Amino acid sequence: MVGSFVDEYRFILELMMAVLPMPFIACEKKKNFGIRFSVAIAVIAAVATIKPFVVQYWLALPVAAKNTLFIAWYVFITLLVFACVLITFEISLNDAILFLVAGYAVQHVCYVIVCELLTYFSPILQQSVAVYVAVNIGVSVVLCTLYSFVFSKCRKSNGKIMDDSPLATVLLTLFLAFLIGSAFAFQYFFNVKNDLYIKLLSTISDIIASVLISLVTLFVVYSCSQRYETELLEMRRENDLENYRFFLDTVDYLNVKFHDMKHQLNALYERNEIDAQEYDDITDTINAYGTLINTGNAEIDFILSDKSLKCHAQGIHFSAIVDGS
Repeated sequence: MVGSFVDEYRFILELMMAVLPMPFIACEKKKNFGIRFSVAIAVIAAVATIKPFVVQYWLALPVAAKNTLFIAWYVFITLLVFACVLITFEISLNDAILFLVAGYAVQHVCYVIVCELLTYFSPILQQSVAVYVAVNIGVSVVLCTLYSFVFSKCRKSNGKIMDDSPLATVLLTLFLAFLIGSAFAFQYFFNVKNDLYIKLLSTISDIIASVLISLVTLFVVYSCSQRYETELLEMRRENDLENYRFFLDTVDYLNVKFHDMKHQLNALYERNEIDAQEYDDITDTINAYGTLINTGNAEIDFILSDKSLKCHAQGIHFSAIVDGS
C-alpha cells in the first residue's frame, strides 16, 4: 500500500514539476491565484489518495480491463493537472495543451530513467523507499529545470504562443494522445517481456520518443514566438507609418497657417508693434514647426523631424546631416 501511495504522488509531483514552470514563465496568474492553486492541489492529492483503495477492486477483473482502467486513471490524473493550469493562469486552451504535452514528455523521461533503468539495475532503489523518492526528486529537478531553462530561451515574445484555431486544438490533442499511447506501449513491453535486450530496446526507444516530442514542443514555442515577434514589428512599423502620414498632414496644414502668420508678423514688425527680438523668436518657432526634414526615407524623416521638434521645445539646437550614398 505504501508503494502505491508513493507511486501515485511520484507521478503527480513529476508531472507538476514538468508542466507548471511553463505557465509561470509565460502566463499571468488569475485573481485569487493562491486559493485557486491550493484547491486544485488538494483535489488532485485527494484523488491520488483514493487510487490504492480503488485498485483492490480491480484485481478480480480480466487483464485487459485492469490495464484499461490503469491507463484511464493516469489519463484522468493528467487531465486534473491540465485543469489546474486552466483555472489558475490566464492561458489559452491550445497553450495549455502544448504545455501539457511538453510536461508529460519530460515527466515520462524522468519515469523511464528512474523507474525502469535505474530501478532495474540498482536493487537499492527497490529496497529503500527513501532512496527511491530521493532519486526520483533529484532526476526530476535536473530534467525539469533544464527544460524550463531552454523553454524560457525559446520564448522570444510575451503573450500566447499558439493560435486559437480548432485545427491546432485537434492536432495538439492527437499529439498528446500519441504521446500517452506510446508511453504505455513501451511500458508494456518493458514489464511483460523478460528478455533484457527487449527491455533495453523498449526503454531506449521510450526515452528517444519522449525527448523528440519535448524537442518538437520547444521548436513550436520558438517558431511561434518568432512569428509573433515579426508580426508585432510589422504592426509597429504600420503604426509608425500611420503616425508619419498624420504628421505630414499636420505639417502641411500648419505650413499654410504659418505662411499667413509670417505675413502678419512682417506687417507688425514694419509698424514697429513688436521689437526685433520678439520678431526673431517668433520667426524661429514658426520655422522649427514648419520645416520638415526630408531624407527620402519616410521612417527616418519622421524620427528626425520628431526629434527636431522635441529639441526645439527644450531649447536645444538640432541639425541633421544625412548622407545616403
